Amino acid sequence: MKFTLLIGLIFLLAFVGTIVGVLSATGQLNKETFQKLLPGQKPETVAAEEPKEDDLSVYSREMKEQKRVLEEKQKQVQEREQRLVTVQTDIERLLGKFEAANAASQPPPVDQKTKENEIAGLKRMADTLVAMDDSKAAAILQTYLPDRAREAAKLLNSLPDEKKRARILSKIDEPKLQATLLEELKNLEQ
Repeated sequence: MKFTLLIGLIFLLAFVGTIVGVLSATGQLNKETFQKLLPGQKPETVAAEEPKEDDLSVYSREMKEQKRVLEEKQKQVQEREQRLVTVQTDIERLLGKFEAANAASQPPPVDQKTKENEIAGLKRMADTLVAMDDSKAAAILQTYLPDRAREAAKLLNSLPDEKKRARILSKIDEPKLQATLLEELKNLEQ
């Protein structure tokens, strides 16, 4: 009988050792488990641990951060677009003013027929001046000066004879008018 009792005791110890080993291997061997196994004792309430973040919550948080960054960049892009539109309208306005000022400063285009008429009239006038006395030709040129000095210079320059030009120029009474006419002649030659 002692022998049977000894075998029963070994069997009981082996059974308890097996249970303790399994519980230890699975991580269930802790104070809470012992309290659950022992009758009459209430298990202590364990302070609620913060739940560990799982992959889904980490992914969700990263997505929210990326969304916020993208919204900020979108606002920056919209602000830049607005500034570009403002700058573009300013440039267009200034370009319009510049073109208007440039168009106003340029003489109107001369068509070929008008130019031919001007040359023909200049040639007729030059022929008339060649046929005249030098002092009378100088008097006619003085009527052009100083307001229409360029036209007078063109007329004088169209004379075929240089000596005739010099004589007419010397017959102009006022030295200021002579200087103006000479200056215009130099400008024509350039």
